[in-house]
Formats: sequence, structure tokens, C-alpha cells
Amino acid sequence: NDENCSGSNTSHVSIKRSPHCRSSWANKTIRVPAANLKGADKFSWRSNGTKQLVGLSHVRRYYRCTNKGCSVHKIVDRDPNDPSMLIINYNGEHNH
Repeated sequence: NDENCSGSNTSHVSIKRSPHCRSSWANKTIRVPAANLKGADKFSWRSNGTKQLVGLSHVRRYYRCTNKGCSVHKIVDRDPNDPSMLIINYNGEHNH
């Protein structure tokens, strides 16, 4: 049902987008040294929360692009095989 992909919501009830909507988003994963998180990309990000992962000593950090109208998300995890590295997942395409 593509009507849930439009992003418009005219009622007072929040409607979640169906899972197939995200499949058209661009996904990109990179590894960077933990000390180089700020220089990993040229965009500005707002923290969108953290989540403690079960069985791991670190947290997953969620970010959202600060540019108005841009819906790109960034998820930052510590590499479980090399704690000095970060794994950054980008979901979406910047529209600016």
C-alpha cells in the first residue's frame, strides 16, 4: 500500500510508514577511526538518541541531518572486532 509512503498525515493519529518505503532509500556504510567521527562527512547532525545494546559495553548513537526538510539518518556503532573503529550507517539521500 503506497499511501503510507507519502509522508503526509492529515489525521491526528501518527501513521508509521510501511517497511517497503525505506527500501528505496540510499544506504551507505563506512568505517572510520573513532577519533575521526567529526570529520567523517561534511554534514551537520543532531543527536536523535542512544540505545544500549544487549551484551555489549557501548551504546548505538542515532543522528539526523540538521538541514530543514532533509530526512537522512546516521547510526553510529563501535566495531565489535576493533574498538578503535566506528561503523557509520547512513539511511537516505541528502536533498541539499
